Amino acid sequence: MALNVEQVINEARFNRFHVLLVVLGYLVIIVEGYDLMIYGGTLSVLMEEWAVTPFEAGILGGLAPCGMALGALFFGRVADKVGRKNVLLISLLLFSVITVLAGFSTNVVMFGVCRFVSGLGIGGTPVVTYTLMSEYAPARNKAFVVGSVASAFMLGGLLASLVNMWLTEAIGWHAVYFVAAIPIVILTPIIYRFVPDSPLTYLKKGREAQLRAILRKIRPDLQITDDEELVVNAGNVGKSPVKALFVQHRALSTIAIWLLFFICQYITYSMTNWLPKLMINQGYAYNSGMFFLLILNLGGWVGTQVASLLADRFGHRRIISVTLALAAICFLAMPFAPGTAFQTILIALSGAGFFSASSLMFAYSSLFYPSDIRSTGGGFASGFGRLGSVSGPVIMGALMGMFLPASLYFYLMALPLIVGCVLLALVQERYGDFYGRSAR
Repeated sequence: MALNVEQVINEARFNRFHVLLVVLGYLVIIVEGYDLMIYGGTLSVLMEEWAVTPFEAGILGGLAPCGMALGALFFGRVADKVGRKNVLLISLLLFSVITVLAGFSTNVVMFGVCRFVSGLGIGGTPVVTYTLMSEYAPARNKAFVVGSVASAFMLGGLLASLVNMWLTEAIGWHAVYFVAAIPIVILTPIIYRFVPDSPLTYLKKGREAQLRAILRKIRPDLQITDDEELVVNAGNVGKSPVKALFVQHRALSTIAIWLLFFICQYITYSMTNWLPKLMINQGYAYNSGMFFLLILNLGGWVGTQVASLLADRFGHRRIISVTLALAAICFLAMPFAPGTAFQTILIALSGAGFFSASSLMFAYSSLFYPSDIRSTGGGFASGFGRLGSVSGPVIMGALMGMFLPASLYFYLMALPLIVGCVLLALVQERYGDFYGRSAR
């Protein structure tokens, strides 16, 4: 008798196995968020030390996302072939080591190369992490698990803001990058020991005994015997996983999802790279600019927790639309805020909006692809989205160099979010092979 692995997982209750997996996912994404957010905090110092123009700073800020785009495309496909866990370890080590090296940079070229290479490693990290979370989470908890883990990105941003505030002025910007050595020493061996690989990888490599041991942890209520055949809904997409993203009525949805990823990443990296500088230009001190970045990430983290819970109840599409609209409204209202307190509230709510949308997109996109192209689908969506994270800092840098009114910068942030709400209507309503329900 065959035992459907995905059905067993989907019908499970959230238990200690899932708690451990979520905690480890949190730690991985915190590290990713920290690595990406430290640039925005050190930007003002680097511009002064190396005489970098706003446009050049924008290009410099886009190098890590550019590497991430390539890393997501590459590591996403590799993860479907060789396993998620190995790719996660490699990508984590790569960007941690190179980020430490960036701290030794003595000029803008060396720093830029390090940021690009670290981006290659960062590109593979979320693709694999979110895929593993979705593969092992019970059906009723998938949106919350993936969205909650994705929200750890904002905690990484909070950590980056605090470290920048404490270390940049006290010791120097170099120390902020040296902190990235911590994952090399602590996190990598923990992941190697406790993080499982995907169910399909275990079956492909003939490691059914390990998969059965994991299933017994997930479903202690089931009597899983050694003679039961284990099966996974692989999808039978053949030798062209990329082509499979555009067949079986997936083409329009795939394109719409890619564009939504682009918009979310464009806004995220425009704001995280340039918000401190934008607020400093309005007369705030350096630490005040970093405070606004901290508030942005805090709002994003809280908002993502709430949005993830609501998505499991009311559907991803509906909640993503609401969060995109919330961020757009906050940006449109920002120029009319009468004081610091109101500006702080609007920045927190805008972070809650676009960070939530960005986090939920990872869970939402995974609804459409079977196991053997799941990382490919997520990798290409994330990779295309990274074009937004590349172009966002560059375009924002060019605009900052024009010294436009502050209100215009916020209006330009609102426009793509409105477009995103329209794109959601183009995504197909149903691909429930993995979740066992419609992708609402």
